[in-house]
Amino acid sequence: MAEEPTSFNLPRKVERCLAALSKLYARKGKRSLQGIIVNAQTRIHEGYSHNWTDDTYGHALYLTVPDSIYLANADQRESLQQQIAHDLNGLHNVQNEYIDKVFLEMDIPEDSDWRQDSGLLITGTRQVTPDAAKRLWADGDFRLFLSHKAEVKREAAALKSSLGYYGVSAFVAHEDIHPT
Repeated sequence: MAEEPTSFNLPRKVERCLAALSKLYARKGKRSLQGIIVNAQTRIHEGYSHNWTDDTYGHALYLTVPDSIYLANADQRESLQQQIAHDLNGLHNVQNEYIDKVFLEMDIPEDSDWRQDSGLLITGTRQVTPDAAKRLWADGDFRLFLSHKAEVKREAAALKSSLGYYGVSAFVAHEDIHPT
């Protein structure tokens, strides 16, 4: 004879328990823990553990938080996970079920170009920062570098000015490069 699947009640009540836990943390001034609870996406592994002696079931609660929250709490992750599990178990009154483990996970956006965002990536080509490009080139204009000898720098500057009327943004080194 096949056993009937166990029907669990606690997973259906977890969101309400988390809401109550958020209020409790707010009252106790535990902003870091409240921030984790409020910002987490949750999922539950039902029946994560089973104690055959007293026929109780433990569930695993996964809290996926933004990378900023995860990284700010990474050093205390183990103790925070234990604290949240303990506090949740103190709030609910579901018989024979409990939160066995809480796992904090970091949500990493898939569209992130983290290498480029670090500012440390060395590429094969030199990149002009957006601020520098905005300073050097007019938006939407054709970009032109005017190479010239020092003797004709006044003429090059005048040519740059004249080309601007025709939608050409010219770069003249003696005007556009600031000494550093």
